[in-house]
Amino acid sequence: MRIAAIILAGGKSRRMGQDKGLMSYQGKAMVSFVLEAVQSITDDICIMTANKAYAQFGYPIVKDEVDEKGPLGGIVSGMNYVNAEKYIVLSCDTPNITSAFLSELIAASDNVDVCFPKNGDRIHPLIGIYSRSALNHLKEQLALNQLKMMNAMDGLNVHLFDSNTWSEELFKNINAKEDLK
Repeated sequence: MRIAAIILAGGKSRRMGQDKGLMSYQGKAMVSFVLEAVQSITDDICIMTANKAYAQFGYPIVKDEVDEKGPLGGIVSGMNYVNAEKYIVLSCDTPNITSAFLSELIAASDNVDVCFPKNGDRIHPLIGIYSRSALNHLKEQLALNQLKMMNAMDGLNVHLFDSNTWSEELFKNINAKEDLK
C-alpha cells in the first residue's frame, strides 16, 4: 500500500505573527519534528505552502490549487498532487506527534475513508489518515465552500480512533508564542 504524507504549512499564523512551521521549537524548526515523525513511515512527503523557505527541508513544496480554502483546500491539493492509497495529514504545528502513534493510526484506518484520533472529547482532524476514497467527496465539499473540517466529513466513513492511552501532549498544536515553552 502506498502511503504519502501531506504536511499543512500554509496557514496565516495570525496569533503567532510569523510562519509557525519555521519557528524555533526546542532548537529547530517546528515542522522538522513533524517531518521526522513521518520519515520512518514514508519518503513520499509534500509540504503544502506557498512559502519557498520550506524548500530547505528537501521535500516538494505544493501550493494550494485554490487560495483561501483553509486546511481542506490543502488536503485536496495534496491528494491531487500525489497518488497514494492512504495519506498521513498533519499540520506543521504539531511537533509532539510520533511515528509510533501514526503507525497505530494507520493500522486503525483499514476500510474507512478517514481516521482521526479522539483524545478525551477532542477530535483532531489535522492529525489523520485520509484514504484516496475520500477525495471526490472532499472535492465536492470544497466546491460547496464547506470548509469546517468536521462538517466536510459528513457522508464519509469516519473512524474516531480512541487515543486516550496516549498523552494529550502528542496532540498539542502550537498556536501562540506562550505555547513554545
